[in-house]
Amino acid sequence: MDNIEVDGEALTMDDLMKEEITRLEAGSVVTGRYLRKGADGYFFDVGQKREALVLKEENVPDDLLNDDVKLLIENPSSKNHHGYALASYRKIVKKDAIVSLREAWKNQTPVTGIVTASVKGGYAVDLGAEGFCV
Repeated sequence: MDNIEVDGEALTMDDLMKEEITRLEAGSVVTGRYLRKGADGYFFDVGQKREALVLKEENVPDDLLNDDVKLLIENPSSKNHHGYALASYRKIVKKDAIVSLREAWKNQTPVTGIVTASVKGGYAVDLGAEGFCV
């Protein structure tokens, strides 16, 4: 069988058929490779020659550059953002933190966090998700 060249890579038809196609839908979780930071936010390669934009307000850490990161697709083709899929990094981090906190609570495992503010009756704490301690 002849090879087909795709993006400079020689592939067989079997290779193409095995490639998983993930449809970007609002609410879906995808893995994206952090490509670059731009004026509007952070750009991720989410496959299928598509990029997703995470808005700059989410403050994606620079040390994740070139890493694969889980993203929540909020809008698969945002007209307000030049057609890029609009995604969230922080919502996935928060969701994963809540799952970890529930597991720690269930197993009575201590957790660590960063005190972010002194509030009436205790402290606001960053545990990946907002928390409160006395």
